[in-house]
Amino acid sequence: MKSVFLLMFGFFVITGCQKKLISSDYVNWFKHSKENLISSNSENFIYEIRYISPEASLLMEFGEQKDSIEKYLHEDKEWSKFELKIFAKDKKQDVLKYAIQNDIEYYERLQYLIAHINQDIQVIDKTNKEVPCAFHHYERTYKITPFANVIISFQTSIENVKAIKFYSKFDKIDLNIPIKQNQTPQLKL
Repeated sequence: MKSVFLLMFGFFVITGCQKKLISSDYVNWFKHSKENLISSNSENFIYEIRYISPEASLLMEFGEQKDSIEKYLHEDKEWSKFELKIFAKDKKQDVLKYAIQNDIEYYERLQYLIAHINQDIQVIDKTNKEVPCAFHHYERTYKITPFANVIISFQTSIENVKAIKFYSKFDKIDLNIPIKQNQTPQLKL
């Protein structure tokens, strides 16, 4: 009887400790949680990376359409998706204009974010193999935000990701950003 009680107690402790969030809170956790933020600083720039789970990504895309989420979830589980934000050091100035000498540099940065940043980003998996960026999307805000926001995806699941390796042409440095395998909340549908 004592062992049954301990087993039941353990079950309730384990299941009770995992966060279960409704869809809007779940998406907000991935967008705003400090637990889900990794930051790396250089002399002139700040790089922030957030993991976005397949469920959160599909909720952002389809809303709460359960059929659409279930349809694509098995495919998205084989991918890892991140949001990369690049800020000027003070987080106030436009990152595209920060510390440039002329308009040519501005347009070079813009072109880099639109078409070439994916060539400089890889994830390092647990076997130390480099997995190239398979997809990227630069979200241009036309001076509404001071940061550059880039969505990057890799064809490997988050469980296999050890670090993100990024050569930043903004300040011409190599960054090796370890990824925390943290306890993410569960989605309550």
